[in-house]
Amino acid sequence: MRRSHPVVHDGPHASVLLVDGHPESLQALVSTLEPLGQRLVKAASGREASQRVLHEEFALILLDGDGLEDEGLETLRQLRERGPSHSIPVLLLTGNGAPAFALEGYARGAVDCLVKPWAPELLRAKVSAFIALHRRRGESRPSDGLLQEGERRFRRVFESDMMGVLFSDLEGRILDANDAFLSMVGHGREELESGLVRWDTMTPPEWHATNARAIHELKTKGVASPFEKELFRKDGSRVPVLMNSTHLEEQGRNITFALDITERKRAEAALAEREERLRFILKAVGLGHWQLELSTMRMESSEGCKANFGLPPESDLSSYEKLRSLIHPEDRDSVAEAVERAITTRSDYSAEYRVVPPGGGVRWVAARGRVVCAADGTPLRMVGITLDITDRMRGEEKLAFLSEASRLLTESMEPEETLQRVARLAAATVATYCIVDLREEDGRIHRVAVAHRDPELEAHIRRIPPYSAERGAPRSVVETLNQGRRKLIASITPEQRLASAVSPEHLALMERLDARSVVLVPMQSRGRKWGVITFARAGVVQGFDERDLDMAEELAGRATTALENAELLRTTREAVRLRDEFLSVASHELKTPLTPLSLKLQAMARSVKSGGLEALERRLPGDVEVMRRQVRRLSDLVDDLLDVSRISTGRLKLELEQVDLEALAREVVSRFESEAERVGCRLELGAEGASVGQWDRLRLEQVMTNLLSNAIKYGAGTPIHIRVAGGESRVRLVIRDEGIGIDPEARERIFGKFERAVSERNYGGLGLGLYITRQIVEALGGDIRVESAPGAGATFTVDLPRAPVSRESLRGNLR
Repeated sequence: MRRSHPVVHDGPHASVLLVDGHPESLQALVSTLEPLGQRLVKAASGREASQRVLHEEFALILLDGDGLEDEGLETLRQLRERGPSHSIPVLLLTGNGAPAFALEGYARGAVDCLVKPWAPELLRAKVSAFIALHRRRGESRPSDGLLQEGERRFRRVFESDMMGVLFSDLEGRILDANDAFLSMVGHGREELESGLVRWDTMTPPEWHATNARAIHELKTKGVASPFEKELFRKDGSRVPVLMNSTHLEEQGRNITFALDITERKRAEAALAEREERLRFILKAVGLGHWQLELSTMRMESSEGCKANFGLPPESDLSSYEKLRSLIHPEDRDSVAEAVERAITTRSDYSAEYRVVPPGGGVRWVAARGRVVCAADGTPLRMVGITLDITDRMRGEEKLAFLSEASRLLTESMEPEETLQRVARLAAATVATYCIVDLREEDGRIHRVAVAHRDPELEAHIRRIPPYSAERGAPRSVVETLNQGRRKLIASITPEQRLASAVSPEHLALMERLDARSVVLVPMQSRGRKWGVITFARAGVVQGFDERDLDMAEELAGRATTALENAELLRTTREAVRLRDEFLSVASHELKTPLTPLSLKLQAMARSVKSGGLEALERRLPGDVEVMRRQVRRLSDLVDDLLDVSRISTGRLKLELEQVDLEALAREVVSRFESEAERVGCRLELGAEGASVGQWDRLRLEQVMTNLLSNAIKYGAGTPIHIRVAGGESRVRLVIRDEGIGIDPEARERIFGKFERAVSERNYGGLGLGLYITRQIVEALGGDIRVESAPGAGATFTVDLPRAPVSRESLRGNLR
């Protein structure tokens, strides 16, 4: 069974000087060597070590070259050159495994060099050996007893199973070895004594060069630096060992210590595997790791950490100041406060902040960490991880923006006011400025909203004259609207800016706005193009990307819905207004024929009472004619209402037959002659060419009646011209009056339901005649149009195809 600390010196204590500038490393040396039971003296600097050797004799100096930074080798030189310490052996400890460093150490006087991480047992063994040598040198007349005691102590080390100890010559022959070494390589003592155990046969080929270097050091320096290698076991397997050799000049042979480091190698392999797995996990989830030394504010940052900051792997991120320079100016103070709070309270560190990489743009980083303290509570360093949370923060920002925009869009039914508020929200959060352009019914583009973070620049945008025929909308806006496709310009070039300008003034404004990235999204629904929303970012900021484009498109969709709702509300209000107006007009129109009927009936009753039947007979023909006209008028009103209902529900039927349009026109004209004569109109009918076709006779008569009655109503006192003309495949009906005419803005509107070009107070009617007329004409496959000007009369032209229309087309036209 192995013993924890087999080497313990008896007799007077020897002094060992430990030189290390790092308190924790110095304490680690003390803890390692305390089991030897010797006097351990600590020095934190080269100057303190030089003072110590002036006042005390030391058996050995252990000098940590790393702990004294750049002063380590210089301190070694000074110790070797000064009188009191020039003969004290110095054992150099270092983490620098480069051969050049060890050679430099030997050149300056080190007797041996141990490379970290060294095995505690090996260090104690070496220190024990040097203490034994010191005692033998200090005894001027050593007695045989003392010599035997020294040999006994060495034998104790040799026979221990802590490490292998062997003697060899410079030719590589192994002269003697302890049981621990033989067990390590699987050989017996008989094989050793027969010369079968040799360095060259136990050393794998790839380690021959290492052997050669060690032998060279032994020959030139008398000591070989500790090195690792592998040895063949007797069964062919390999054992990793840590070796250190010293040449015993008096005996002409070498002594070598060999430590089996199989368990350490396994631990290192397991650690490397865990570290590789950790690196994979960190890379997979986008985590980076960092360490900050608080005494120097130097940083160590992984490639993942640099990537989170938008830096390439080779970038220098070795100090806190370099890190701070990358943090967004608005976030630097809050990050500094979080670091200071963690150090002061020894608590965990947590911060989320923006960084601006050298290449431009903005990223969001989440950092988490903790403070590592010394045993006495002094903060030594901070360690932690970083994560790129740009996507999350931008997602939260966009969700918040869309949520607030939706609230604004539903607060008001006034489109321009609402869009202005949304544009201002966009300019304050996701863009530098925002512009909204709407398309008018006549196709022109109208700018309805402008917002910029800088009020002065916003004012400049507003001072640009409105779009006109001479000065159209920007090309990019027109293209986006016409094509109906969203557009992303991630980085604007001067050529693109020039191509989009519509005037020198506009170009100058765009240059002043300094837009670097632009998104344009159309507002459209069910084939209607409502307008375009433009977002722009200026200056050195993160350009727009596809995710921003998706967000803008989502906003455009919500804005379009708001515009549709506003129009629906406006249309509903207009429908309610028209309904109320229609009910008022309809009640008046329906009551109008009833009034003369009632008056005539009352007059007839009075005539019977006062004059008898003779008086009634005298006035009866005239009264009956008046009542007949009123009843017909009432019947026409009711028929119009029924036709509107049939048209709206698709139940208006057309019965096709062969009809002579000229003959039908003469019948209708003759029926209106008395009414026209009464208002002073002369009806003039002309015809040319054959006018026969497949139509619905009753519905064509209704068309003529509506047009002729309108001509008589609005052209009273002037001639009315009716003309029928037959062509090869179509027949034309033209009715022209010389009356009051129609305003240009009302020409298309008068064919709508309940519409009229003049006030119902001056001219009666429900406003349904022309609506029904157009529906019938179009159902027959024809078309109707009007030409007019105020005071110049009106000309209505109806074109009808001669050929019969299919039943399917008729049903479709009536819908």
